[in-house]
Amino acid sequence: MKIISLAILVLFSVNLCGFSGEISQHNHAFYTDHTKALIYTNAAGESMGYRLFLPAGYDAGKKYPLVLVFHGAGQRGDDNSRQLAPYTAGWIDDAVQSRHPCILLLPHCPTGQLWVDTPWAKGSYSFSGGANQRADETGQGDL
Repeated sequence: MKIISLAILVLFSVNLCGFSGEISQHNHAFYTDHTKALIYTNAAGESMGYRLFLPAGYDAGKKYPLVLVFHGAGQRGDDNSRQLAPYTAGWIDDAVQSRHPCILLLPHCPTGQLWVDTPWAKGSYSFSGGANQRADETGQGDL
């Protein structure tokens, strides 16, 4: 039920903002041209590539919302480019940015790694202090 409510809320929000017909999907070069490739390295020397998008006319003295864009498993890699996907169009698109400027941070999960330390095939996930849910063959579970 929570998933359905969330989906309805998202659809309502998109229509409420008035962008349902004016957001354009762009080619991959558009995303690489409009984002800056950077690399984060921690104290242990481990690194992760990420892309940063700043709105047109960015003013360091002004506050902007930060949108984190996590990609799916199919976009993992080491080129700091595969994470740039069409679903980012809704945020980078000029029509949206002109009304809702924001900063985008698009981390790139390295090849062979996961966003979370949980095996995908396990089917049951426990969260400390949270719910335990298991999906059945239909993909439905205790949500």
